[in-house]
Amino acid sequence: MPPRPINLPAPLNSLKIGGGQLGSALARVDVRAVFNFQRQTRLSARPFVLLDGPPYANGSLHTGHFLNKTLKDIILRHRVLTGRRVEYRPGWDCHGLPIELKAKAASPGAAKSSPMQTRARARAFAEKAMAEQKSDFKSWQLLADWDAYTYNTMSAEYEVAELGVLKRLVDAGLVQRKNMPVNWSPGLQTALAESEIEYGMRTSTAAYIGFPCTAGFAEAFGSGDPIHAVVWTTTPWSIVGNAAVAVHPDLGYVAVAAKGARYIVAQERASALAVALGASAPDDATRVVVVRGSVLVGGAVLHPVDGSLRPVIAAAHVGADSGTGLVHIAPAHGVEDWEAMPDTVARCFVDESGAFAGLPVELGGERLNGLKVLSNAATTAVLELLGGHVVAPPSAYEHRYPFDWREKKPVITRLAPQWFVNAAPGQAGLVDKVERFVPPAGERRLRAFLQTQRKHGWCLSRQRAWGLPIPAFVRGHGDAQETLLTSDTVASFAAATERHGGSDVWFDRPPPPTRPGDDDDDDDPLLPPQHRGQGWRRAFDTLDVWFDSGAAWALLLGEHGGKADLVIEGSDQHRGWFQASLLSRGDDDAPFRAIMTHGFVLDDKARKMSKSLGNVVAPVEAIKMAGSIDALRLWVALGDVGGDVALSPKAVRSATEALFKLVNTQKFLVLNTASRVPDPDAPLELMDRHVLGLLRALARDVDACFEGYDVRGAVRHVLEFVSGDWATAYLDAVKDRLYCEPAEASRRDAAVRVLREMLRVLCTCVAPVIPNSAEDVFAASPHGLFPPLPAGAPASIFLTGSRSGAVASEPETAPDAATVMEIRMRTNRLFEGAKRSVKALGVRVTLQQPLHEAWTAPASPGAQWTALEEAIGVARATVCVDATAPHAVAVAESAIDGECARCERCRRFHASVRDGACARCG
Repeated sequence: MPPRPINLPAPLNSLKIGGGQLGSALARVDVRAVFNFQRQTRLSARPFVLLDGPPYANGSLHTGHFLNKTLKDIILRHRVLTGRRVEYRPGWDCHGLPIELKAKAASPGAAKSSPMQTRARARAFAEKAMAEQKSDFKSWQLLADWDAYTYNTMSAEYEVAELGVLKRLVDAGLVQRKNMPVNWSPGLQTALAESEIEYGMRTSTAAYIGFPCTAGFAEAFGSGDPIHAVVWTTTPWSIVGNAAVAVHPDLGYVAVAAKGARYIVAQERASALAVALGASAPDDATRVVVVRGSVLVGGAVLHPVDGSLRPVIAAAHVGADSGTGLVHIAPAHGVEDWEAMPDTVARCFVDESGAFAGLPVELGGERLNGLKVLSNAATTAVLELLGGHVVAPPSAYEHRYPFDWREKKPVITRLAPQWFVNAAPGQAGLVDKVERFVPPAGERRLRAFLQTQRKHGWCLSRQRAWGLPIPAFVRGHGDAQETLLTSDTVASFAAATERHGGSDVWFDRPPPPTRPGDDDDDDDPLLPPQHRGQGWRRAFDTLDVWFDSGAAWALLLGEHGGKADLVIEGSDQHRGWFQASLLSRGDDDAPFRAIMTHGFVLDDKARKMSKSLGNVVAPVEAIKMAGSIDALRLWVALGDVGGDVALSPKAVRSATEALFKLVNTQKFLVLNTASRVPDPDAPLELMDRHVLGLLRALARDVDACFEGYDVRGAVRHVLEFVSGDWATAYLDAVKDRLYCEPAEASRRDAAVRVLREMLRVLCTCVAPVIPNSAEDVFAASPHGLFPPLPAGAPASIFLTGSRSGAVASEPETAPDAATVMEIRMRTNRLFEGAKRSVKALGVRVTLQQPLHEAWTAPASPGAQWTALEEAIGVARATVCVDATAPHAVAVAESAIDGECARCERCRRFHASVRDGACARCG
């Protein structure tokens, strides 16, 4: 009797899994509808709150934005899939210098604009950038309501909330006006916080400069040639601001003789100075005289330019690791210098542009005023002014130097009165309030940056027009100027901002310099009534842009106990948004429970992407390179996001191949489970039960990874399963049951049961990472595979509440599954390259330990194959146990060709084959 046709699955024309190509109609699901449905209907569900650190609205998006938003989207989709109510309100950072500068550059004549004109241009620029970025975000199919549930830092709603944060800090007494040295950008003419500084290499002019010592000071070293205290500096321009020379009280100091003079230096630095002077080491007489720094304190030296007296003081930051062991103190140009002379009224002779200004004639004002202090011309002029007090030839010195991280230009330290936020008493333990760091190294970085800010406070004020004004008032001028910033001034301005729809109301009158003689705004409606008539007028500093974005918690977390579950940003935000969010709280708590960070996107040569290198890849180009949104999302998920991630052809190709494997596996599962709902009571065979156990473990492990924010680990578990030995063996072995058993056979139903569970687990495990593909699989999946959608819900797998870990419990499989897989691997190697099909062959297996009986018994009543024969894919397997065998597993060929014939339908060899068909297939 001829064999019956095999039961091949019917093709499903609806199954088109493309991964979400841009510009196609494939995005079958309205993600906005999905997002809003879960927010509106899961009111009793436990919320999951992700606080969005806003991207900057100053231009086109780059691949780093795709990486960041994709990581957020993966975590959010997993939480929605598991039944949580997700709260996510994406935003934009819209104030600050980069936007102001770009807006001015785009408008001819804008350099002479009024503050209101500047603000109008900057607002228009930011609005345009937001619209362009929003369009890209929506095209990436990110789970959010991009049309109605976003925020931006220039909206009145946000500004009022931010002013509430400032008021809270003022009420706590944490906001203070300080006249101290700050990082200053000469190009941008504004103060900078430490978080806005990055360090790079710069070549400066280093010089040894001698300060003539007074008679009393010189006596400590005995009589002899004229004596000088020598300092070494890489900022010769700051010498005109010198107020003292500092020593360390515990260091020993000696005098080096050279050129008819003596030069005081720390004992450890004497040889280095002697070399610089072109002299020999100190002579024996000088070597004997070692004076402790504490003896020198209280003496005096003469300023090398105007000859005025300068005290010798003790300072803890003086050391002998480099230089001379003496430090020139310029309180206007160094924080440590300023701290060393707390009772000195420092004077700054450098203006906002970084040029000398106000220098008296005796300090070289006629020659120096107007020169930029960082210019070669200023360095040359100062050294010439110092003349013979430059005791050794100046030299070029390459060293780490602070740069403005936006302009990439060197900054200076300059005395300038600014507003600061001091650390609250309990904020030393702020980092401890963050429950989890991913990766763990982020904790150490954040602690280091917070420690820096806690020492001197966070510089809040900026001298720019585009930002949220600090509602402070001033009266008087110069050193006698007073300031007023109180809870009332902040509350009054917040109310006006809400009434007028934004903070532009602060600039509705020009700054004081354009209104000469008008010192008293007694009619100012923004000045609280109790302060009117007292000479107060508005000041026009604006808040640091980091304070802007760092206050997002105040607007977004009010309904959630003031705490988000998670924040995800780049690793550079330890010094930026993370610490701004923590410090702006003004208390000892953190606004988020977990911090996850990722690195930067590099090119295929491991270089950071930048316009100057011409290696920037726009997200739309990266998606084209990958072939689909899902493939690029998989590239994100497979990267080690704790470090930098390379957007290389090799990495993208690996992601594309992984997507192909995942999609094809699910296609096979959909096709082979769609025709019939299996009998739920069909008895499961040994391989079935074992694979279900593996699926249970897979679902558990993937869920644990997602819950722990280990996206890479979750994807690796799935890929290891679908490419692993057991999934491969099972999908190969069950084809016989699927295609050759009768459609209603219990053995076939058992296989379909497992395949359905495999499809459900795989689909839900990878859905957060490749959602477009998952939605396509969901739409084509057999009825009843996923829980039913709630009434009125959009058709989306994410609203089924189908937690990937909800695999039905199955009996434990035999403990020797690994042995069976070892037999399969050895069998394949044994017959590798053989001309005959493995299914035509027999094997003899020798084991040191016996297998579970079920592996060597028929899989079910009437079955032609044992579970072992089905697992390893051979026609006949005989097993013998020999405890003395040299190997745990040994496999040898056992010829059976004479006993069996090949069935034309199932292509297996059976003794029962008649007329080309075995008993089952005939």
